[in-house]
Amino acid sequence: MGSGHFLVFTLPILARLRMEEEGLSAAAAVAAVLRDNLHGLKIDERCTQFAAFNVALTAWRLGGYQPLPVGERTRRRGHCPRHHRHDP
Repeated sequence: MGSGHFLVFTLPILARLRMEEEGLSAAAAVAAVLRDNLHGLKIDERCTQFAAFNVALTAWRLGGYQPLPVGERTRRRGHCPRHHRHDP
């Protein structure tokens, strides 16, 4: 497992909880979960892109298409350190 699978698994559970407890629509619940509850950390930039894509597809499937919130770390260039192979 990897590339956001834990986030993808958790998103519908948290969205349903927020819908039930806060009376939010599916779209509002998904946006709230993405904004407030889900955070991920990937070392490899390509894996970060895969994870973001997986989470976006799940969010759109649950709440319909909407612009997704982008955090400050995501906006900055070079937000993911690259893995450098050191040759002996």
